[in-house]
Amino acid sequence: MSALPDVTPGTPGGDLPTETATASGQPDGGALTSGQPAAVAIAPQPVIPVSLLTAHPGNVRRDLDLTPDFVASIAANGVLVPLRITRGTDGAFRVIDGHRRLAAAIQAGLADVPPSLPEILVLRVFLNAPLAVFNLIPIPPLDGGNVLGGLLPARLAAGFDRVRPYGFLLLYALMLTGGLELLVAPPYHFLVSWLPTK
Repeated sequence: MSALPDVTPGTPGGDLPTETATASGQPDGGALTSGQPAAVAIAPQPVIPVSLLTAHPGNVRRDLDLTPDFVASIAANGVLVPLRITRGTDGAFRVIDGHRRLAAAIQAGLADVPPSLPEILVLRVFLNAPLAVFNLIPIPPLDGGNVLGGLLPARLAAGFDRVRPYGFLLLYALMLTGGLELLVAPPYHFLVSWLPTK
């Protein structure tokens, strides 16, 4: 007997992937014929919550033409074309291209939408900047404490190192008293002021 599957006219050949129906009757698209390599997993596309997005004030489009078919398509497939967003001086994320897709996503009840690649990179910088600033606070065991300990003369470094067991307590105290925001906010705003906002 041949190991190759029987091929009849009008059916996929042995060299093509075939779809099998799931319990819901929908094709899963994942079943391959014998001898085919396994499908490569695609990393999920980064998304941003729709609750963080607002329309750009310069948007001149008022009639979004949200037809039922378009909203149903967004509800079924999600937003396939990423939105272009920017960040204003007030820190808000504004949509500069994709207002219709965003409105349809909101109407369809989607929680998030994909931004385009440049906006993803800027967004990640905005999200990581406060973490970087926090990590540089000169309190052990944060990296800032280790850097300061390495810069101090040996005698002062030995005294500074005695603070290490109490570092987390100092950080908790700063968090509870609001001092942490005073330490992180100014350098954070200075860093993000160098990023494009328009």
